[in-house]
Amino acid sequence: MDMIKRFASVRALLLTGLAVALFAVIGQADASSKRELVVIVNKANSVGSISRAELSSIYLGKRKTWATGETVKPCDLQEAGVDEEQTAMGQFSARYINKDLSSLKNYWIKMIFSGKGDPPPLLKKVEDVIHFVSEDSGSLGYLYSDQVTGAVRVVPVVE
Repeated sequence: MDMIKRFASVRALLLTGLAVALFAVIGQADASSKRELVVIVNKANSVGSISRAELSSIYLGKRKTWATGETVKPCDLQEAGVDEEQTAMGQFSARYINKDLSSLKNYWIKMIFSGKGDPPPLLKKVEDVIHFVSEDSGSLGYLYSDQVTGAVRVVPVVE
């Protein structure tokens, strides 16, 4: 009888721990979907705002230069996430490129194999995106508003 009680206690403890971990993961995914995604540029970039259409064109490799003639150098933030579509890259693709990540990957596979272009570099960490954008005046990226530092500048996205 004592063994049965001990087993029941261990089982209850394990189930409680599993439930807490599951809610933490779900809460994290839900929290990231509610954070504000912002577009960032190098501080020296003179662009005042950018439209959704311009972002889409840049991130699909159709637009190669800024209005000044300088080369646009976008980058993607490929952070780890429970649900890939809930990551910053998934949200950015859905909101500004109008493609889910699977469609976007297929698009770039076709572009690569046809020799028409290469996708933006995939950076794994927020710090890498900030460094990439801060190092080149033509660079462009995105992250959550609470991740922005003084090394880059937020650019409003307009319709």
